[in-house]
Amino acid sequence: MFASLLAQKLWASVDCPHYVMHEHSNGSTHKFGEDCASVFPRLPGLTFPRKSYSQNGEDQVILNGLSMSELKDKIFIEVGANHPTYINNTYRFYRLGARGIIVEPNPIFEPLYRKFRTDDVFLRMGCAESPGLFEFFDNGSTDVSGFLPRSKVSQAVAFLPCLPLYAIQKLLNGKRVFLLSIDVEGMDCQVLRSAGDLINNVDRVLIEFGDAKESINAFLQDSGFELQFENRHNLFFLRNELRTQTSI
Repeated sequence: MFASLLAQKLWASVDCPHYVMHEHSNGSTHKFGEDCASVFPRLPGLTFPRKSYSQNGEDQVILNGLSMSELKDKIFIEVGANHPTYINNTYRFYRLGARGIIVEPNPIFEPLYRKFRTDDVFLRMGCAESPGLFEFFDNGSTDVSGFLPRSKVSQAVAFLPCLPLYAIQKLLNGKRVFLLSIDVEGMDCQVLRSAGDLINNVDRVLIEFGDAKESINAFLQDSGFELQFENRHNLFFLRNELRTQTSI
């Protein structure tokens, strides 16, 4: 209920519906809302407890620089969260006491978050540099679906609401964000740039880079971050002031 009220508050000043009727090229329509589960394949259930829930152990790398006691009451933001536990960058921190804001436009995940991550704020929307309705594509798998067509089987299924990332700052009540995770299938740099002044309230950034590695690195260096770790998918940045306090 608390999360629902926060989401309503966030949307109060934006004239965007939470779902729309989408007309396909063949003339059929689809309401991307309660009935959209048929568009996407069924998902695996919750995973068993383990040291890492990220795709390539990124959460464990971040955790190596933190004590367990530091995580209690910490705030994270995850944009493009997908499944609440399977290949998820923040579930490990949730299990250790941190709580956060989940930004995920695919409505098939909403009941899973509301059941298994009840202390998080779930926002069923996307992020973009300006508010509006954007076409969402089923790219053949839930983990690569998003606001850009990514494969030959991509199918536009709906127009979904998006807000700039800085709008989420209204929900933080002045608290710092210990981790901002962004994984939005090709729009990562645009979402990062939409953070505005929010980026000054963030200590760590984990972001998928795609073909925007140089742009992301330049933006975050200008914002006071230093690259600490990278793999074939993601970059991890730490705020400069924390580098002398934290060993990665």
